[in-house]
Amino acid sequence: MLIAKIKHLPDTRVELKLEDGTRLVVSPDTWFELGSRLEAGQPLPPVLLQTLTGEAARLACLSRAQGLLAQRGHARTELRRKLLTGGKFPRDLVDSVLQHLSQRGLLDDSQMAADFGAELRSRGIASRAIQSKLRARGVSAETVAASQPDRDTLRQHDWQALLICARRKLTSLKKEVDPRKKRDKLSRHLASRGFPGDLIGRAVGQLLRGGEVDEDL
Repeated sequence: MLIAKIKHLPDTRVELKLEDGTRLVVSPDTWFELGSRLEAGQPLPPVLLQTLTGEAARLACLSRAQGLLAQRGHARTELRRKLLTGGKFPRDLVDSVLQHLSQRGLLDDSQMAADFGAELRSRGIASRAIQSKLRARGVSAETVAASQPDRDTLRQHDWQALLICARRKLTSLKKEVDPRKKRDKLSRHLASRGFPGDLIGRAVGQLLRGGEVDEDL
């Protein structure tokens, strides 16, 4: 197989275009180790072709994984599923890339659960709903449980998240003049978001009275 063109990319990777149209993009380290003596027009030895093809696939899979992680945190199971979707990357390659990311601290289910949980709480999401969302993203039940704070802290988080959620809902209930209907609508909304009933009753009572609201339990 002849090398048709060698191109040094702006990000320091190197692209080899072969005579059949195949494009192999490899890392600079791989290029200097294996291909720096190659030139356009030369034949590419079969063994080296196989090595560079494997490296190009690994780099493509790694780039895809890093791109997904740059968008938001992913659990290992979720990221694996996305990389396998479409059949572009074989399972052993995907598992190797995931191991590479884990060893470098770039893929950590415990950290992802903690960060995502904190983000959702700041948006007024109940702890019960947070746990469900984490499980839906592929975080194990054990990791989800370990990411939760102690019971008192959890209730305090729920209380603060509930107040955020309730105040947001109240802005859409400004035109409701019937106090009972307003109370019922607000209570149902908070219950549908997974907040504990005792906290809902306390928050609704304080918010609708119009006085000061306890920000801490």
